[in-house]
Amino acid sequence: MLIAAAVASSIFAATSWEIGYDLQEKAAEENASRYRSDLEKLIEEKDYIAIADYWHANSLYMVRSLEEYGAVYSASSRLGYIFRDLIAQKTKGSWQYRADRLDYTADTLADYLSKLYSVQSEYSYNEAALAADKVAIIEDIQAEALVLLKTYTDLSDEDLEKVPTLSRIALTELLKEGLASRMQEDS
Repeated sequence: MLIAAAVASSIFAATSWEIGYDLQEKAAEENASRYRSDLEKLIEEKDYIAIADYWHANSLYMVRSLEEYGAVYSASSRLGYIFRDLIAQKTKGSWQYRADRLDYTADTLADYLSKLYSVQSEYSYNEAALAADKVAIIEDIQAEALVLLKTYTDLSDEDLEKVPTLSRIALTELLKEGLASRMQEDS
Protein backbone atom coordinates (compact mmCIF):
# COMPACT_ATOMS: atom_id res chain seq x y z
CA MET A 1 0.00 0.00 0.00
CA LEU A 2 2.79 2.41 0.94
CA ILE A 3 4.62 1.66 -2.31
CA ALA A 4 1.49 2.34 -4.35
CA ALA A 5 1.02 5.67 -2.55
CA ALA A 6 4.65 6.63 -3.26
CA VAL A 7 4.29 5.73 -6.95
CA ALA A 8 1.02 7.66 -7.21
CA SER A 9 2.61 10.64 -5.50
CA SER A 10 5.56 10.59 -7.93
CA ILE A 11 3.24 10.39 -10.93
CA PHE A 12 1.12 13.25 -9.58
CA ALA A 13 4.21 15.43 -8.95
CA ALA A 14 5.61 14.77 -12.42
CA THR A 15 2.26 15.43 -14.08
CA SER A 16 1.59 18.61 -12.13
CA TRP A 17 5.07 19.93 -12.96
CA GLU A 18 4.46 19.24 -16.64
CA ILE A 19 1.04 20.94 -16.52
CA GLY A 20 2.55 23.94 -14.71
CA TYR A 21 5.34 24.19 -17.26
CA ASP A 22 2.86 23.98 -20.14
CA LEU A 23 0.78 26.78 -18.61
CA GLN A 24 3.87 28.97 -18.14
CA GLU A 25 4.97 28.26 -21.70
CA LYS A 26 1.53 29.14 -23.06
CA ALA A 27 1.44 32.41 -21.08
CA ALA A 28 4.93 33.29 -22.28
CA GLU A 29 3.98 32.62 -25.92
CA GLU A 30 0.92 34.85 -25.53
CA ASN A 31 3.24 37.72 -24.61
CA ALA A 32 5.80 36.97 -27.33
CA SER A 33 5.10 40.12 -29.36
CA ARG A 34 5.69 42.32 -26.30
CA TYR A 35 8.86 40.42 -25.45
CA ARG A 36 10.09 40.76 -29.05
CA SER A 37 9.41 44.49 -28.97
CA ASP A 38 11.23 44.87 -25.65
CA LEU A 39 14.22 42.86 -26.90
CA GLU A 40 14.40 44.95 -30.07
CA LYS A 41 14.36 48.12 -27.96
CA LEU A 42 17.23 46.84 -25.79
CA ILE A 43 19.15 45.92 -28.94
CA GLU A 44 18.49 49.34 -30.49
CA GLU A 45 19.74 51.01 -27.29
CA LYS A 46 22.74 48.63 -27.27
CA ASP A 47 21.87 47.71 -23.70
CA TYR A 48 23.24 44.23 -24.26
CA ILE A 49 23.77 43.23 -20.66
CA ALA A 50 20.12 44.02 -19.92
CA ILE A 51 19.06 41.50 -22.58
CA ALA A 52 20.29 38.61 -20.44
CA ASP A 53 18.55 39.98 -17.35
CA TYR A 54 15.31 40.49 -19.29
CA TRP A 55 15.59 36.99 -20.79
CA HIS A 56 15.94 35.40 -17.35
CA ALA A 57 13.30 37.54 -15.63
CA ASN A 58 10.70 36.60 -18.23
CA SER A 59 11.76 32.97 -18.79
CA LEU A 60 12.13 33.61 -22.50
CA TYR A 61 13.79 30.24 -22.99
CA MET A 62 10.20 28.98 -22.95
CA VAL A 63 9.09 31.12 -25.87
CA ARG A 64 9.69 29.11 -29.03
CA SER A 65 8.88 32.04 -31.28
CA LEU A 66 11.85 33.92 -29.78
CA GLU A 67 14.42 31.17 -30.45
CA GLU A 68 15.96 33.44 -33.06
CA TYR A 69 17.28 35.57 -30.18
CA GLY A 70 18.98 32.63 -28.46
CA ALA A 71 22.49 33.38 -29.72
CA VAL A 72 22.08 37.09 -28.95
CA TYR A 73 21.00 36.15 -25.44
CA SER A 74 24.02 33.86 -24.99
CA ALA A 75 26.40 36.55 -26.17
CA SER A 76 24.80 39.21 -23.97
CA SER A 77 24.88 36.90 -20.96
CA ARG A 78 28.60 36.29 -21.41
CA LEU A 79 29.23 40.00 -21.84
CA GLY A 80 27.46 40.56 -18.52
CA TYR A 81 29.71 38.05 -16.79
CA ILE A 82 32.80 39.65 -18.32
CA PHE A 83 31.66 43.09 -17.18
CA ARG A 84 30.87 41.84 -13.68
CA ASP A 85 34.25 40.17 -13.28
CA LEU A 86 36.18 43.14 -14.65
CA ILE A 87 34.34 45.54 -12.35
CA ALA A 88 34.88 43.26 -9.35
CA GLN A 89 38.55 42.92 -10.26
CA LYS A 90 38.84 46.69 -10.37
CA THR A 91 37.20 47.18 -6.99
CA LYS A 92 39.74 47.40 -4.20
CA GLY A 93 38.69 45.19 -1.33
CA SER A 94 37.03 42.73 -3.72
CA TRP A 95 38.30 39.19 -3.36
CA GLN A 96 38.99 39.23 -7.12
CA TYR A 97 41.21 42.28 -6.79
CA ARG A 98 43.75 40.43 -4.68
CA ALA A 99 46.91 39.32 -6.43
CA ASP A 100 46.44 35.76 -5.15
CA ARG A 101 43.11 35.59 -7.06
CA LEU A 102 44.57 36.86 -10.33
CA ASP A 103 44.89 33.38 -11.86
CA TYR A 104 41.26 32.59 -11.06
CA THR A 105 40.00 35.90 -12.42
CA ALA A 106 42.03 35.61 -15.63
CA ASP A 107 40.89 32.02 -16.16
CA THR A 108 37.24 32.90 -15.55
CA LEU A 109 37.41 35.84 -17.95
CA ALA A 110 39.16 33.68 -20.56
CA ASP A 111 36.37 31.13 -20.25
CA TYR A 112 33.64 33.74 -20.79
CA LEU A 113 35.54 35.33 -23.68
CA SER A 114 36.13 31.96 -25.36
CA LYS A 115 32.44 31.19 -25.06
CA LEU A 116 31.49 34.65 -26.32
CA TYR A 117 33.59 34.14 -29.44
CA SER A 118 32.15 30.66 -30.03
CA VAL A 119 28.47 31.64 -29.87
CA GLN A 120 28.05 31.36 -33.61
CA SER A 121 29.41 27.82 -33.74
CA GLU A 122 27.22 26.84 -30.77
CA TYR A 123 24.12 27.99 -32.66
CA SER A 124 25.10 26.63 -36.07
CA TYR A 125 22.00 24.40 -35.96
CA ASN A 126 19.67 27.42 -35.75
CA GLU A 127 19.58 29.43 -38.98
CA ALA A 128 17.25 32.07 -37.55
CA ALA A 129 19.60 32.74 -34.61
CA LEU A 130 22.41 33.33 -37.10
CA ALA A 131 20.56 35.50 -39.58
CA ALA A 132 22.63 38.45 -40.77
CA ASP A 133 20.94 40.91 -38.40
CA LYS A 134 21.55 38.64 -35.39
CA VAL A 135 25.17 38.02 -36.36
CA ALA A 136 25.70 41.80 -36.59
CA ILE A 137 24.36 42.14 -33.03
CA ILE A 138 26.59 39.33 -31.78
CA GLU A 139 29.62 40.95 -33.43
CA ASP A 140 28.72 44.25 -31.77
CA ILE A 141 28.52 42.48 -28.40
CA GLN A 142 31.92 40.90 -29.06
CA ALA A 143 33.34 44.34 -29.89
CA GLU A 144 31.86 45.67 -26.64
CA ALA A 145 33.78 42.98 -24.76
CA LEU A 146 37.01 44.27 -26.30
CA VAL A 147 36.12 47.81 -25.21
CA LEU A 148 35.66 46.52 -21.66
CA LEU A 149 39.03 44.77 -21.80
CA LYS A 150 40.69 47.92 -23.07
CA THR A 151 39.09 49.92 -20.27
CA TYR A 152 39.82 47.57 -17.38
CA THR A 153 43.12 45.93 -18.35
CA ASP A 154 46.44 47.07 -19.72
CA LEU A 155 46.12 45.12 -22.95
CA SER A 156 47.48 46.85 -26.02
CA ASP A 157 45.44 47.32 -29.18
CA GLU A 158 47.60 44.61 -30.77
CA ASP A 159 46.76 42.22 -27.92
CA LEU A 160 43.07 43.05 -28.17
CA GLU A 161 43.05 42.23 -31.89
CA LYS A 162 44.28 38.72 -31.06
CA VAL A 163 41.67 38.01 -28.37
CA PRO A 164 39.02 36.44 -30.67
CA THR A 165 41.49 33.92 -32.11
CA LEU A 166 43.48 32.93 -29.03
CA SER A 167 43.08 29.59 -27.32
CA ARG A 168 41.66 29.71 -23.83
CA ILE A 169 45.09 28.97 -22.32
CA ALA A 170 46.80 31.72 -24.33
CA LEU A 171 43.96 34.08 -23.48
CA THR A 172 44.30 33.29 -19.76
CA GLU A 173 48.02 34.16 -19.88
CA LEU A 174 47.38 37.38 -21.78
CA LEU A 175 44.69 38.42 -19.31
CA LYS A 176 46.95 37.66 -16.33
CA GLU A 177 49.52 40.06 -17.72
CA GLY A 178 46.98 42.77 -18.50
CA LEU A 179 45.23 42.47 -15.14
CA ALA A 180 48.48 42.31 -13.14
CA SER A 181 49.83 45.39 -14.88
CA ARG A 182 46.61 47.31 -14.21
CA MET A 183 46.58 46.14 -10.60
CA GLN A 184 50.09 47.53 -10.12
CA GLU A 185 49.10 50.86 -11.63
CA ASP A 186 46.14 51.12 -9.28
CA SER A 187 48.25 50.43 -6.18
